[in-house]
Amino acid sequence: MLITGDDILIEYVDRLMNQLKLMGEEHLLQDQWKKAIEKFITHYVWHSQDRRKVEGPMTGVIERLEGRLHEMQERRRRLIKYLYKKEGKLDEFEEGFHQSISKKSTIIKKFSSIQLEDLLRTSTKNVA
Repeated sequence: MLITGDDILIEYVDRLMNQLKLMGEEHLLQDQWKKAIEKFITHYVWHSQDRRKVEGPMTGVIERLEGRLHEMQERRRRLIKYLYKKEGKLDEFEEGFHQSISKKSTIIKKFSSIQLEDLLRTSTKNVA
């Protein structure tokens, strides 16, 4: 089992969304944070369109982050499925995928948010 930068980013975005939900109001965010989140959401690396463009200007940050989180989770799922298929073990995918994600999650949840940020900053793929 290998923990990837995507796994770390998925956990980080999930925690960010939970914190935003606890805060309740987006306007309480510092401008610097808003700019960083906006930059992440609108980065060119994404395949799906930003929900704000699809659903309109009233779409909140949480909903927009949810779209990005879903895209990352689906990309991870497709990649792992491809690896199982490549090894001729496609019939073991569902069980193996859920076990792998569960194990990774157990490990990643032990990291503090600051540790996750440091891991993301030092990642060689941290372009977004």
